[in-house]
Amino acid sequence: MCVATQLESDVHLHLSHQVDAELAKVYRDNYIETLSQRPSAEAWSQNLHRRVSNDENMPPVLVFRITELLVAKRPFSSEQTSMEYVRQHTSIPVLCVHHPHLNWLIMDYVDGDMLYEYWAKQSRFTQYRIACALRLYIKQLRSLKSVNVGALGTGRVSGILFQDYAFGPFDYVWRFQRFCGCVSLVGWEMRMKIR
Repeated sequence: MCVATQLESDVHLHLSHQVDAELAKVYRDNYIETLSQRPSAEAWSQNLHRRVSNDENMPPVLVFRITELLVAKRPFSSEQTSMEYVRQHTSIPVLCVHHPHLNWLIMDYVDGDMLYEYWAKQSRFTQYRIACALRLYIKQLRSLKSVNVGALGTGRVSGILFQDYAFGPFDYVWRFQRFCGCVSLVGWEMRMKIR
């Protein structure tokens, strides 16, 4: 085994032990709630919001760095189920959820730049490679099939496009499509009134 590989393995093992130690402390929802309300966790969340959007009208990003190696967020209704489904049925890297029994998604903190921050700094070749990787991810996501319309597990739809309400389940695709058309129309009409 080469020295670099051994060193990388040692670092991974060390981080794994650190994550395990941190996970041992965060096994209750009320404790995670307390950690998420610490000034450092809230400041990190606000910084993430600024990095993600310059629009002050966007809802806040409710992801909190609760320890050095862990982040927590309140999941949407089927977010955890969807993450697990994508992990099992594609080769797309998806963060592992720790303590799936909790009302929070506890995941490893991954340090790095966001793609939009990183993109302009890269060569055309690197941009091309990234685009190819993303294309393969989208192709895999599009190949996933479900017998139900809507979210895995619940059949409901929710999220920012639906003003964080949950709708459904929908028994037919055409009903879901009609619903999406209505939501789009109402959203468009509301934007026109604001102008």
